[in-house]
Amino acid sequence: RRRRPAPRRARRDVARARSRVASRANRARAGVVVMDEDILRAHIASFFQSQDASERANAEAALSSFSKSDGSWSVLLRVLERDDATAVETLFCARTLHVLLRRCVAKEERTQASHAAFTERDWIDLRSRVLKLTMLFAVNSSSFAHDESNASRAVDLRSTLTQLALATSALACKMPTWDPT
Repeated sequence: RRRRPAPRRARRDVARARSRVASRANRARAGVVVMDEDILRAHIASFFQSQDASERANAEAALSSFSKSDGSWSVLLRVLERDDATAVETLFCARTLHVLLRRCVAKEERTQASHAAFTERDWIDLRSRVLKLTMLFAVNSSSFAHDESNASRAVDLRSTLTQLALATSALACKMPTWDPT
């Protein structure tokens, strides 16, 4: 017996559904993830503090997608600039920033999906913000280092400072010109 072909409308609906799924998958592969500071902080907390394995897996997937998205730069920097950010949040953001800077290229247009492309103004703004953050964490870690009651906080700050220093060096290697005018 031959199967009857599905009605035209059903075939069209299936094709649209496949297209939506493929579109979502392409956006996920391209790193199109919309996440603000609060959502990022919630995912970081879930990933590092949750006892539920499925919650941690979901947070890990969200953080991984976020770290590949184009909008992650500004969100990472805003979390690092917050006074109320936890040590885990700042370390995650500094580490992710370092990894992103290692992947970016000094071109004004993207040649690969994993690369970020910046204009000259973007490079200068990014350099300014990363240098300010590095200085802030250096000052804070040295002030906590002399206080025995905050010794663990000093270690956390130094870990974040290390990642920011690595991000600064990656930035210096990637920027077309470094000369701060």
